[in-house]
Amino acid sequence: MKKTLFIAIAAMVAFGFAGCKIKPKAIVNVVVTDKHGVKQVGQEVCLFSSSNWQAGESFRKPAFKERSEKTNDEGVATFEFSSIDFDLGRKATFYFAIFDAAGNLLDKEPRELRSGQSYEVQLVIR
Repeated sequence: MKKTLFIAIAAMVAFGFAGCKIKPKAIVNVVVTDKHGVKQVGQEVCLFSSSNWQAGESFRKPAFKERSEKTNDEGVATFEFSSIDFDLGRKATFYFAIFDAAGNLLDKEPRELRSGQSYEVQLVIR
């Protein structure tokens, strides 16, 4: 009887852990270049949620970003998203943008992301 109970509990625990697997994340590599195609090092790339971006021009400022990353020596800023960043774990739209020192928008790119996918976004300083 105890052996049967132990096997039943062990099976329930094993199936419970199998159902709680971690969902894959999305990765976005944002490449920043100037108008001549020269990759830009140390450029801040800002990430905005769709709701903040669509709230209006006054919210399209670096102060309202969700987060930001600086470009590396290859001119690439990498953003990683967990399943928490997605509506019901399926998809979400984010805006990637770069600004000058005065906060003026230089370039932007909206991107619909799906969990478990990788993306590349190009931003150009004009």
